[in-house]
Amino acid sequence: MSEETYTKSKLQAAVAAAVADERRRLAAIMGAPEAAGREGLALTLATTTSQSVDQARAALAAATAVPASGRAGASPLGLSIAQPTAEASGADASSLWDKSLASRGMKVGGGK
Repeated sequence: MSEETYTKSKLQAAVAAAVADERRRLAAIMGAPEAAGREGLALTLATTTSQSVDQARAALAAATAVPASGRAGASPLGLSIAQPTAEASGADASSLWDKSLASRGMKVGGGK
């Protein structure tokens, strides 16, 4: 069994082809009709698995879609992220962190 020797230019061409193939796969999964209402799952399937486009489309079709009205913040990825208001201040953020940590039994504040 002989091994093929790759020149730098052959290796660069192979890498470029692999990157282009993966970009096409990502675009095909994210743009599939089955991805509508399942954008978060589509992104996960496209970026964390090696599933083919057909396999990802089948998984998306089997998943429950989230209606657009069910998403907060109208995130294109389907994430529920509250948008900060102009009135939000550093003190408000600090207070929210303190409440969040305290609700999980973590000691908050305490000194210098």
